[in-house]
Amino acid sequence: MEGSVAKRTKFCFVVTFSILLSSLLGFYLTFKASANTTNNLIRQTQFGQIEGESKNSILDWKGVPYGGNISGKNRWKSPTNPTKWTGVKKTTASLTALQYNNGKVCR
Repeated sequence: MEGSVAKRTKFCFVVTFSILLSSLLGFYLTFKASANTTNNLIRQTQFGQIEGESKNSILDWKGVPYGGNISGKNRWKSPTNPTKWTGVKKTTASLTALQYNNGKVCR
């Protein structure tokens, strides 16, 4: 009988300790992630760095350049890569309309 009580006590201690340790680890990881939010929003592409935004725990990058200019002499030709850039390009706002023909807006 005493062995059974000792086993239950040990089991309860192990479970309680595991729950406490898991809670502390979860708190640490959450705090660490929130402290590095800006770094988590910067991504490296083959053309340069982009920075997105976080809203309601959702990471979002808008208006990321994925191709080169398609107007003028490039019209009806195979797609080209975007021009490389230096620094961090903010990609937090999407375009409201299509742009073509040297930047003129098509509505």
